[in-house]
Formats: sequence, C-alpha cells, structure tokens
Amino acid sequence: YFVLQDQVVDSLSRMFDFEASRTPPSSGGQPVAYRLYLAGRGALHRRDRENDLASAIRLFEQAIVADPKLAVAHAGLAEADWYRFLNTRDRTYIESGLQHADRALAIDPELPPLLITYARFHTAQGQHDLAIGELKRALELSPSSPDAYATLGTVYQAVGRPSDAETNYKAAVELSPGDWNVHHQLGAFYYSQGRY
Repeated sequence: YFVLQDQVVDSLSRMFDFEASRTPPSSGGQPVAYRLYLAGRGALHRRDRENDLASAIRLFEQAIVADPKLAVAHAGLAEADWYRFLNTRDRTYIESGLQHADRALAIDPELPPLLITYARFHTAQGQHDLAIGELKRALELSPSSPDAYATLGTVYQAVGRPSDAETNYKAAVELSPGDWNVHHQLGAFYYSQGRY
C-alpha cells in the first residue's frame, strides 16, 4: 500500500512541479501531512467532479490533523471552498473559505496560492482593488504563476479593463500551455468581447 501511495505522491509532485520529499517552510516538517496535502492537490485538480472535491477536502483536513501548522493545507481548504462556491453559488462557502484562508495567513502570510484564493473571494464580494493588490503581490512572490495571471485577467475583465484582462489571460496560457482551464478562460473572455 505504501509503495503505491509513494508512487501516487511522486506522480503528483511531477504534475505540480515540486519535490514531494520537501516539506514547505510553513509546515512543522511532517512529511505525512505534506504527502496528504499533495494528494489533496491532485484531487482538487478534478474539482468539477463533486467526489473529487470532497476527497480533496478530506485529504486537506487529514493533513491539518497531522500538522496543524501546514499553511498550504489550510489554503487548500480555502481554495476548495472557492470551487464549492462556484459549483453552487452558495455564499456561505465564501465565509468558510475566508476563515480557512485566515488560518493559513496566520501561519504564512506570503503564500502565493493563498493570495490568489483571497483575490477570488474578494472579487466575488466586489472588492476589486483589494483583489488586484493581492494578485500583484502573488506575482511578485511567484512571477510564473498562471493562476495568478488568469485570476488577474478575471478581475480586470470585471472592472472593464479588457486590454489588461487579455494581456493577463495570454500570459497564463503562455506559462501553462497544457492547462485546459487557462485556455477556457481566454476563450470565454474572447467570446464575451464578441471576438470569435
């Protein structure tokens, strides 16, 4: 069983381009917790399927039990709440997600995926300037983040800055040409602009 688990974690680490054996600085150094977090990231990758989203949440929660100071696992729960909000439009997931994000922030305030998730929630609440600032900070910390660029494109589109939106969507596609989601976001942007 553990051999198979190690193979899955190694595969996930290659998918997300980081070392599975390395624990992030914000963790207490608990490799089991970090491996659970990685497995949660893999499940979250198929967030459009409710079972995979539920699995991701369970894995993030197990990672937190193993290491309560694993900021990325708290951030993962916040991101999962974002996708639950998108799937249901139930605004209680915004509050829940912000609570998870606040826990992660208390542990590691400079975590780029956390800043991206905050920006998504703040955009949904109409706090666009705050979201733009969070995304710019995320890009300072991680200048090759396609998620940060795509999310910034979404915010710029929401505030009526189509040129800036297009620039950021294109940057996301350039950084992650194999990611269907960033292509979808760019295509949806072009469709909304009547550019087909």
